[in-house]
Parts: sequence; C-alpha cells; structure tokens
Amino acid sequence: MAATGIGKVQNKQATGRNAWPKTMLSGSLGFAKSRKDGLTHEQELLGLFVAQQSNLSLAMPALAVLMATAALMWSSVVSVGYWLSTIFICQGIQLILCRNYRLEDPRKVDLVKWGSRLASSELGYALAWCSLLFVFWDPANDVQRAFMVATLIVVTSVRLVVSAHFLPIIFAGTVPITLAIVLKCALAGEPLYLAMAGIAVLVELYFVQLAKRIQQTARDMLAYRSQKDALIAELERSNAISDEARRRAEHNANSKTRFLATVSHELRTPLNAVIGFSEIMKEEMLGKHQVDSYREYSADIHSAGTYLLGLINEILDHTKLEANKYQLHLEPIEIAKIAKECIGLVQLKADEGNLTLKLIAPTRLPRVMADERAVKQICLNLLSNAIKFTPEGGRVTLTISITRLGTLQVSVRDTGIGIAEEEIPEVLTSFGQSSKSFDMAKEGVGLGLPIVDGLVRLHGGRMQIRSQVNAGTEVVIEFPEKSVPKGSPIRSAIAA
Repeated sequence: MAATGIGKVQNKQATGRNAWPKTMLSGSLGFAKSRKDGLTHEQELLGLFVAQQSNLSLAMPALAVLMATAALMWSSVVSVGYWLSTIFICQGIQLILCRNYRLEDPRKVDLVKWGSRLASSELGYALAWCSLLFVFWDPANDVQRAFMVATLIVVTSVRLVVSAHFLPIIFAGTVPITLAIVLKCALAGEPLYLAMAGIAVLVELYFVQLAKRIQQTARDMLAYRSQKDALIAELERSNAISDEARRRAEHNANSKTRFLATVSHELRTPLNAVIGFSEIMKEEMLGKHQVDSYREYSADIHSAGTYLLGLINEILDHTKLEANKYQLHLEPIEIAKIAKECIGLVQLKADEGNLTLKLIAPTRLPRVMADERAVKQICLNLLSNAIKFTPEGGRVTLTISITRLGTLQVSVRDTGIGIAEEEIPEVLTSFGQSSKSFDMAKEGVGLGLPIVDGLVRLHGGRMQIRSQVNAGTEVVIEFPEKSVPKGSPIRSAIAA
C-alpha cells in the first residue's frame, strides 16, 4: 500500500492531538522514493532529524535554564521550577523516542507511526515553551515581555534548524510558538509588539523556506547516494560476472592446451614408427618391391607422415607458448649461419616452384644471445610461408641487418599474393588464415605466424608485417639491443 494510503487509514483512527501531525505527515509522504536497501528518502530524513536532535540534546535545556534564571527576577521560584520541569520532561520524552527509534531496524520503521510520535513530542515541547507567554506575561513590564518574545523567536530559530530535515516536525515545533507570539503581541496592541509579531512571522517564513531548501538538498544528496550505491553494486556484479567468465575462459584454455599437448604427444610415437617403416619401404632397404607402385605408395606415406609430424610439432610448440611453458636456452649464436642452413632446408621446395631464394647479410655480424632452436624455427616458418604463397617464378629474400639503435633485424620478403591490411591481425591469431590462403587451398592450419610472434616475444623482440595484396609480404623480426652483446663482430660466411 502506498504511504499516502497508510497515512489516510491512520488519520481515521487517530484521535486527540496526534491527528494533526499524522495528517501533515501523510501529505509529506507523497514524494518518498524507495531505495534498493528498503529505505525511503523520507525514512532517512527522519533518521537525520533523530541524529540531529540527539547531537544537540543539551542546547535547548541550556537555553531553558538561562530563561528560567532571568524569569526569577519577576516570578516566584515555584512557578519557574514548574515551567523548567515541564521543559525537561518534554525534552526527556523526545530523547527517549529518539533512542527507541535508533534501536529499531531502519528498514522496518513505520514512517507514519514514528513521524507522528516525534511530531507529537515536538508539539508538546513547543507548547511548553509557549507557556512562557501565559505564565510569566506581565502587562506592566515592557522589558520582561520584550525579553520573552525575543527568547521565543530564538527558540523558534533553533528548532527550525534542528528539525530542518523533516517538515511535519518543523511545523509542529514552530507554528504554535509563532502563533502564540502573534496572539500576545496583537492583544498588547502597541507598535513595538506589533513589530515584534511581524518579526516572528518573518522569521518563521524565512526559516521554513530555508528548511525546505535544506530538505531538498538532503533529498538530492540521498538520491545521488542511492544512485552511487546502485552503480557500485552494478559494478561489483559486473566485475563478479567478468571474473567468473575469465576463470571459465582460463579453465577452458588450459583444458584445451592440455588436451592438444596430450593428443599430440600420443600421436608422435606411432607416427615416428610409420615414418621410419615407410622410409625403409621407400628406399627398398629390405629388398626390391615386386610391384613398382609400392615404392610410390611408400613415398606418399612417408611424405604424409612427415607433414603430420611437423604439424603436431607446431601444435606442441603452440600449446607450450600459450601455457607459458616454452623454455628458452639462450646462448651466443651466429644468426647468419642459421639462416643459411634454413635456406638450404627449403631450397628443394623453392626449386619445385621455380622460386629464387636469396640471403642478404653483412659480412661481419655480432653473435646474438638467443635460443638456436627457436631462431631456426622462426626462419623456417617465415621461409616456408613465403614459399607457400609465392607464385611460380617469384622471389623470396631473407635479409639480416643491424639498425642504428643497435638492434638486429631479420626480414623475409616475398613477391607472393600478399595479405589485406585488415586481415593482418587475423593471421596473427591461433589458426587464423587470410582469405587468399583459403582461395588457394594451401596446406597449413594457421599456426606458423602465431608461433613466430610468440617466440619473438619470448626473446623480448617484436614482429611487424607489411603487406600489399598481389604485391608481396615482408615480415620483420627485431631482436632487442640486449640480445646483441657489445664487442667485436665475427666474420660470417654468407652465400648470396
């Protein structure tokens, strides 16, 4: 049920002086907005009043003691004592209510009930202060009357400040005092008292408007805090979801890596046996075949087995790189010598496609701190890719150079089909291939370049691809300066 509806039901049951505070309170609940923690802004504003009242619990009693001390000059001790006792009793009732309010669960607080209780206690407190004008008023003593009116205006101002967060309590605590001042001053009929009545009304109006602004500011602050809390909760949920997704992705990646590594390892043993036996049959080591076609079949089996073994080795290397388990064995190596060996290994394949292979390197190169097996694999992968995607009659050039910054570069350039610029990121992903390679139906699963990139990164270097469709591709590998020790270069035997 809406808060306003609750207020109306309570109004019908209310009797006596509780009816008026409940009526005002139910009207103030129309703009209460629920928060996700179950609290409304009005409940929080009421909580702010309770906290303010508790923090300033000594202010009003101290003011009452000062007023009572001054009243002893024109009244008896008994009258002043009764009045001061009434003030303390009303103050005590309100503090007990505030304490009981704080003991309750804020989310289960009945706003109408507690608002009515606190507004009623504030009304009783205001009536106790109003009694000053009726108990101690001396028509013949202008100083006394002016002092009491001024004191009550101060009391009104203080109560307006204390109750600024909750309008029903403001009206319950200040309107009776202002009306009493206006009534007594109007009955006096003198210009001074009429002016004081006007001041009291203006003070009431001014502080009510100020209280409305304070309350609106507090409501905005609570709304912003609610939005902030909601955003923080949403961010926490999003972070939890992303963390869970990341954990699942890592688990899936690790499972895939373990699966590929296990399967690849289990395949290598029988595959090596197939390659070995097929080579024996191909070379006719145990005797000449009675059927010549058997030798061709053996050669095909050997070729297919060798290709599969190379593919499995690539998968193993790739899984090691993904799992960060690839171990480098750094040592000073002659990179030009390794490049020359790699060209020798792929020369036969290049000759089949009528391709020109060329190595360009300075005659004097420093040794490089690198893993020899990894560098050989880098060169072989780049050369194999270049040969695979270069049409008949093309050129493949491997160039080694030292940059001005002291880094060592290895580049492989071809005159092949090239790669579209937007597809370069794709070919660097695992099992990624360009559209041209699909069109040409070339062998390979798309692990060559990702493996090269991973090995180069392990060395602290970087790889760059420059390519143009139908014009060729250049892959540049750069080893960092720390991989090139300072010292005298060695002479390399390079065949152009």
